[in-house]
This record gives sequence, C-alpha cells and structure tokens, in this order.
Amino acid sequence: MFGQGKGGIAGVTYDHCYHDFCDSLANINPLVHYKLTQAAAYVLEYLGRHDDLRLYLYPQSEIQQLERLLLHKSTRKYNAQTEFYKKN
Repeated sequence: MFGQGKGGIAGVTYDHCYHDFCDSLANINPLVHYKLTQAAAYVLEYLGRHDDLRLYLYPQSEIQQLERLLLHKSTRKYNAQTEFYKKN
C-alpha cells in the first residue's frame, strides 16, 4: 500500500515541495505514477466493456428505492434569515 509505514507528524508536510515553486513533474514518484496510471486504465477498460453502462451505473432497483425515499422525506427549504438567526 502506498505510504504505508510513513507515519508522519500532524501539521508537518511530508513533501517539502508540495504546492511550492519546486513542485514539478521532476519530483514525482515514478512507481506511484505508474501504478495509478495502470489503475485508471483498468477502470476505464472495465467500464468500457459493459454493454449497458447506464444500467450498470444506475440500477433501476436502486433508483426506485431512492425515489421512494425522497417522496417520503420532508423537504425543508433553505431560508437565509432562519439559518442566520437560529439558536445553537
């Protein structure tokens, strides 16, 4: 697993170049970059092989269950005045 055993100290950045002027593509970990690229390619290929991607991502039974849940849930509209003056 990436970063396992690194520990760290709260509030201290592990990478001294993180979001700094010296942060560039030259200081990336090539193994991590390779593994994450492989993982992204696998996911894209896996999803691309589905016959009906919409049905896979949004199963009809789960959509119906969500619709039933939303119908029975009371919808509370946002009101800036009550939100601002509400008691804690």
